[in-house]
Amino acid sequence: MLKSHVVKTDMDGITILLDTQKNEYYALNDTAVAWISLVETGAEEYIAYQTLANQYEVPIHQIHEDISIFLNALKRKGWIE
Repeated sequence: MLKSHVVKTDMDGITILLDTQKNEYYALNDTAVAWISLVETGAEEYIAYQTLANQYEVPIHQIHEDISIFLNALKRKGWIE
């Protein structure tokens, strides 16, 4: 999912994505961290959405909307494939 020049790391209890080429970073909220973890472990998108909806007790359409905004931001930065 993440391009090779983007690394996920923790800094003072906050998970961030760091672009090692441009020295830019993006702080992640808990939902984004959970999404990336699910996808990196091979979960299909629908399962990831359902898992997060259950975990945060919100409608699946809200999770889908939030994750879409997050993924679009990463795409604009060129950080995901």
